Parts: sequence; C-alpha cells; structure tokens
Amino acid sequence: MIDLDNTLMFKTLFKLLDHDTRNTFVKLNALVSDLDESPVKDMITDSVQELYDIIASSSGFIDGKKRIMSMYDIISQLSLTSDKIALSHHHRVKLTTDPKIYLFVEVSELFNHAILNIIENALKYSPTDTVVEVDIKREENYVTVYVKDSGIGIDKGELEAIFNQGYRASNAKSFEGTGTGLWITKNIIQRDSGTIEVYQNDDKGTIFKVMVPIFFTNSLEESMDIVIFNYVEDNDELDKSLSSVKTLIDMHNPPPQYHYDSLVFANLLNYLRKEKRNKTESHFKEKLLEIKSKNPNGKTVLIVDDSTYVHYYLGSFFSKLGYRVLDFAYNGQEGFNLYETYNPDIVTLDITMPVMSGLEASEKILEFDPKAKLLFLSGLGGHGGLHATINNKLKGRPYGILTKPFKLEDLKDALTTFNQL
Repeated sequence: MIDLDNTLMFKTLFKLLDHDTRNTFVKLNALVSDLDESPVKDMITDSVQELYDIIASSSGFIDGKKRIMSMYDIISQLSLTSDKIALSHHHRVKLTTDPKIYLFVEVSELFNHAILNIIENALKYSPTDTVVEVDIKREENYVTVYVKDSGIGIDKGELEAIFNQGYRASNAKSFEGTGTGLWITKNIIQRDSGTIEVYQNDDKGTIFKVMVPIFFTNSLEESMDIVIFNYVEDNDELDKSLSSVKTLIDMHNPPPQYHYDSLVFANLLNYLRKEKRNKTESHFKEKLLEIKSKNPNGKTVLIVDDSTYVHYYLGSFFSKLGYRVLDFAYNGQEGFNLYETYNPDIVTLDITMPVMSGLEASEKILEFDPKAKLLFLSGLGGHGGLHATINNKLKGRPYGILTKPFKLEDLKDALTTFNQL
C-alpha cells in the first residue's frame, strides 16, 4: 500500500473531480427530463455508473476502480490542458503504435492523468518547434509507452532523484513547477502495477518508459458472465459481435504467446461499449433535430458546448422559453463560424472547449458583432476570478453566466441581463 501525503493527494484528486462531476450532473438532468423513452432510461443507468466511476477512481489511490481499456484509446483521446486538443491531432505530438487489438490494459482513471503529465512535461521542457514522440508497443506480457523529447534533458546524476517528492532538476528551476508531478505520477503508475523509468535521449532531451501488464482473463466464459451482459442481453446480438471480433483478431494472426481469450474479451468489451455509445448518440441527435424544428418565429439562439448532453438539456430549456434553437457547435471555432452564418439573438458559450475556448470565441464574435449577446456556461459560476477574466476580455460589455448544473429557473435568471438591455 502506498502512503501518500494526504494534502497533496486530495488537492490533486479533487481538482480532477470538479469539472467532470458538474458535467455529469448536467447529463443526469438531461436524461431525467425524458424518462418515457427506453434509450434514455438506459442512459440514466449508465450515467449513474459513470458518476460512480469518476468518484471512485478519484477518491484515492487505494480503492480506485479499474477499467479495461486500450492504451491507444487512453493516450490518443487525452487532451492537453492548455489547448484541449486531442493528442492524436496535436501538431507537436507524433503518435505511433502497434495494432490496437494487442494493447489492452486494466488501469484506473488516474492513469490517464499520469500519462498526460509525462507528455505535458515533455512539451513544456522542449522548444516549441520540436515534436514529442509517443510510441506504444506490445512487448510480450506488457504494454510499453515511450515518451521521447528533444528538450533540456536531465543530468545523468539526477535521473534517479527525479521521482522524489519535491525534487526539481537543476536545469528546470527557471520553469514553473513544484517538483511533485512526477512523484504523484510514479505512485499512480505503481498503483496500477506498472513501472516508470527515465533515460537520457542520445540526441538531446529525455525518454520516459512506462510499462503496464497486459490485460489477462483466465476464461472468456467467466468474464462474459461478469461484464458482457451489462451491454448485451440478446444472445444473437452477442454471437454476432463475438464472431466479428474473433474475425478481426484472426486477421491480425496474433503470435502464439498472446492469450487468445484475453484478446477476444478485451476487444469485445471495447466493441460493445462503442456500439452502445453510438446508439445513445444517435438517439440524442434525433432529439436535437426535434428541438431545432420548434418555435420557428421565436428569438434565436446558438448553443456552443463540447457536450451533446448539454446541447439537448439547454436546447430543451430554450425551446420551453419560446426560443428558436438555430444550431449546435462543439468548440469555439465552430461556434464563431456558425455565428457568422446565423447572427443569432443570443449565443451560449461553454468556457472550456477543445480547439478554441469560449472566451477566445467571444472575442472573435464581438469583433464581428460588437452588439452580440453572450451567455457563458461554467462549472465555476460566480467565482470572482472568472468574472474578472471575462470582464477583462470583454472590456465591460454586458454578458450573462450560467452555472453547471442548472435548471430552467437558473436559465431564466441568467437571461435577465439581456432583458434589461
């Protein structure tokens, strides 16, 4: 059992919880508002479980719930804190990988943040015109992740100390940092039965090597009883899914030392998760089309948020208030482009989004339309620092702010700013 400093641990973990739990409550509220439909009932169950997983995995290193995931999915879907761009699309990250079907591991939610910290460090301590190489390999019974940079490097005599609590390399002290990130990262990886090492790069910079045991199940049948029927109850559907996955694996001709049942089960679980998610997304897309068809003569609104559930939930509320919902955007750049097209009466902007944040989008929108009515969505709500940041960006222009999670009455209150103009 790893004995961690409680103050550091909880400061780190609750920071991870804050934004995720607020968005999950929005999702739950969206589902509750449409209980009559069976796909929504299914999603409520999933959302409650998701919330449980977030809290369980972030409540401590001791009892964090583990998930069977492809290392490729874990890393490719990570978003850098600074710009929220997925690593698989980031111009400074070169991601190479063995076939995804061989790369399944069983790790906690916190493992994602450990890997992200390593990659962000590599970018932070490297010139902005260089690329960080992330290589995912299957090496016998382990999945190995190499993170290679061309940055300032670490002196050979300091390599062993770099994971100590509070330690900072002598050449890194001009950069912002506390010396605790790699210490926490190592503890998370060890908690998931992995190891982490660091080497000097022969060219320049450093190479971090993370090894995690491959996922293993003794019996496909035992695992099916425990997990699969959470996703599929129809035996015919299960047989078809199983046949598809086995065909995929057989086409890759796995080496004989790769345990076949483990490969089948992990890939089947991944396949069924995606199928369920696709059905849910399809259901909500139909709902969004219904919302856009209502109130053709009402005041117009454009909704910009990276969550489909927020689109549905907020769009339903605007529709109840008589507004015509013109469209939905998933990031600030999309939002600005649609604003140019529609010129709506009101635009809602989530603060944190990929590609372009809500604040950045608001500046572009105001350049295009100085009279734009902006309603911001945030988990921070009335936090003084957020208001100061928005005021600085908008230079005194009036705006509304809606705190997640929210109800219809909260939206009405947030819109009073514009009713007074």
